[in-house]
Amino acid sequence: MNDAHKATAQQRSNVTLHTPASIQAHSAHDWLFHCADSLLRYPVDQAISQILAVMGETVDVDRAWMIEYQPDLLRFRNTHEWCRGKTTPYVKELQEVPTTLIAWLHRYMVKGKAVAIHNIHELPRAARVIQVEFIRQEDKSVLSVPVFCEGQLCGIIGFDTTENYREWPQEEIDALLQCARLIGHAKYGNRPGTHRQIS
Repeated sequence: MNDAHKATAQQRSNVTLHTPASIQAHSAHDWLFHCADSLLRYPVDQAISQILAVMGETVDVDRAWMIEYQPDLLRFRNTHEWCRGKTTPYVKELQEVPTTLIAWLHRYMVKGKAVAIHNIHELPRAARVIQVEFIRQEDKSVLSVPVFCEGQLCGIIGFDTTENYREWPQEEIDALLQCARLIGHAKYGNRPGTHRQIS
């Protein structure tokens, strides 16, 4: 083999070709890509439903949900929900609910804080009202993050466990916050067909 052929063979050995894998989220590290991909490919509400399902299936949770505030933040409604197995859904029930029900949680959402609850039975006395609601829904652990657009709180996205108590790793909290940011801009930003509109 002459020098030219050796050089070509060496170059080829340094290059490998890869076929793209199917778009699947196997961990929280994959959520952001899957979220962006879904929001670009599908109508926003369909995309949100798919995103919640993927995230719920990826981690050990029993319910993934999104609630949406009225513009004045005085009421909210459950707009999207994914449930594992026989977990009870509440998307039809939680409609036009006074924000006073989640007042303890809401004050942190307004500040842009994620709220990770390991055991809903160990909440402070100030959270008694929302604790009763968690108990009614048979929750054990709850993670909630705010959905903002242009500085305005628009909703909350979260996870519930009903079978087991769960710690919330920082990587999951960060990934959910990033996805909530994308969803907020996609659903409530100034894009045709995705502007903030509550019937």
